[in-house]
Amino acid sequence: MTKNLISKYYYHYYVIFMIFILGISAVYSISFVNFYSTKAVNIFTLIASFILYFGIILYFYFLIKKQQWVIPRTWSNVQKRPPLYCFIVFPIFFIPLFWINFSKLIPMTYTNFLGAQSTETIEAYTTKNTYKGNTTYCLSNKYSCLPIFKINRDEFEYYQDKKIILQITSKKSSLGTIIESIDHIQF
Repeated sequence: MTKNLISKYYYHYYVIFMIFILGISAVYSISFVNFYSTKAVNIFTLIASFILYFGIILYFYFLIKKQQWVIPRTWSNVQKRPPLYCFIVFPIFFIPLFWINFSKLIPMTYTNFLGAQSTETIEAYTTKNTYKGNTTYCLSNKYSCLPIFKINRDEFEYYQDKKIILQITSKKSSLGTIIESIDHIQF
């Protein structure tokens, strides 16, 4: 007789593994991806993230009702107050992870394959952001402060208080814009 490898005690490991993968891809997309999605995509993906999260909650609720999954004993706080964790604590982590992945990686892939190459000129200004003692400098513009627009301190001091005009090469689609390069900087 073979032992069943997947039992009602281990379904939550799939969710933990999925969150781990989504966390890695979210950090990657925030740190290294030069993609700017449209407002419509951001709103749609936020709604989709809420729907997906509550779909997962309903799935686990039905598994509990059918006695096909139990809350692990090591999750003692979740066992004591499931509504608090399901409707307040878990959404704080799950929904932003879903949203970042849906608003960055999927539209970026679409734009990469079906987008049109373009060159445009945009205005920028320098910004300085400090968070927990870490200071970053950026050429801020209509595409926000993507990783490609980050500059060092010397460049910040050189461009500070000047009107900067950037000529960029990008790939555009109806879902957003991938900034490929900064071709020329004028001030």
